[in-house]
Amino acid sequence: MNVVITYDVRDDRRRAHVAAKLAKVGVRIQRSVFQCVLDAGALSDLMLECEKIVDMNVDVVQAFVICESCRRLHVSVGQANVALEEAFWVV
Repeated sequence: MNVVITYDVRDDRRRAHVAAKLAKVGVRIQRSVFQCVLDAGALSDLMLECEKIVDMNVDVVQAFVICESCRRLHVSVGQANVALEEAFWVV
């Protein structure tokens, strides 16, 4: 599934750690926004990893699952990064 993950982390070290985790599984589309293609288990695991990093009293990490019909309605203006496509194999 296509997921947009955003974060607002106050501490530089924690912020860098969250960004590094997200960069391993997705594409940065803005400074604190990543687009990922993940299954439900991978998304759950990723959010649990982020929960261990952030300060639950001041930081936030949010994941928004984008349905296929909504993803097709995507509109960009300017220097937008190319969106991820779900990987598949042709045999």
